[in-house]
Amino acid sequence: VITDEAGNVVYSKSNDRCNKNARGGHFTIIEPTSAFDLSAGSKYTLTVGMLNPNNRTYTNELAAWIDFNSDKDFSDEGEFITPNNFYITTNGNNTTRSVTFTVPCGSKTNTTRLRLRSDYRYGRIYSSADHSKQLYYGETEDYTFDYVSPTTTTSNFIMPDSAYVGT
Repeated sequence: VITDEAGNVVYSKSNDRCNKNARGGHFTIIEPTSAFDLSAGSKYTLTVGMLNPNNRTYTNELAAWIDFNSDKDFSDEGEFITPNNFYITTNGNNTTRSVTFTVPCGSKTNTTRLRLRSDYRYGRIYSSADHSKQLYYGETEDYTFDYVSPTTTTSNFIMPDSAYVGT
């Protein structure tokens, strides 16, 4: 789930065509058309959930990248939006972790991608460089979205009500 600063849902995986009961683990799901908009300069929260119906304790590493400059990779500085060693542990319950990120200003507006990766504890998604390495047991999901200009802008100019003029 991606929410904006006001808590409004921008995108929810429950709205996509992914079968959450799929078996196999090592697969990539790609949202082929733009599924949502992210606005330059805005802050968002990405919440990822994990469910283990076996009632065993599992730890997965999570990672997220956004191709802000639309150059078809996730290698550029600032595109890795989760902290290094970002884990989620579940014991059969639906467990979630969240990360807040700000969409940078200055890039051209475009259609681009968000990549989510999870891997069972042996995969070691340590850092930004791990956007395409082979996973031990996990999955990669790419979502297409539109990187847009803000619809409104605000400023915080302060105008003094008096001024000192020295003579």
